[in-house]
Amino acid sequence: MSFDLKPLGALAALALASAGCAGSPACAGDSCEGDGGPPACTATFTGNYADQVSLASPCAELVPGENHQQGDFILTLGLSSPGGQATTDVKIDLGPSPATGNYANTSVASWQALAVRANNCELSAGSQAVPTGGFELTLNQVSGLPDAPVVHGTLDIDQHLSSPLGTDCGPGDTEHVAVTF
Repeated sequence: MSFDLKPLGALAALALASAGCAGSPACAGDSCEGDGGPPACTATFTGNYADQVSLASPCAELVPGENHQQGDFILTLGLSSPGGQATTDVKIDLGPSPATGNYANTSVASWQALAVRANNCELSAGSQAVPTGGFELTLNQVSGLPDAPVVHGTLDIDQHLSSPLGTDCGPGDTEHVAVTF
């Protein structure tokens, strides 16, 4: 299986508008926004570039699958890294009944993580990528299915660097992204 990666600008905006709580195993109601708690999303980037981002708005969303993924729920994340001059877009097919617990690249049907930096250097991983990279996902809260899904947890992703011929993409050939959403 593969994902159709369309420009995710609108999806990222939608993800930022969704409800979310960072770092909390459970939240009161469907949102922690405005409760003075932790940021809705934090991401730490290490490897090929280093950056740390804290967002007041959520970065993760559960959306219904389309086409060959119809009937499944897809975890999507849009992570902008100003320091790395990149946006990492993640899609993980969690199947028809996502639940709290642990997931990994070896336990899902398909997944993808892609970042293209301003210098056209690409960091990628996924079930169709070579090399595949990997991820570990812990979902602490999954609620509101199917109409108003809410999801919270942590995600660690390892991506590999592909550089255009003659382009210096910086040190290292991998990127690790650690996210709390």
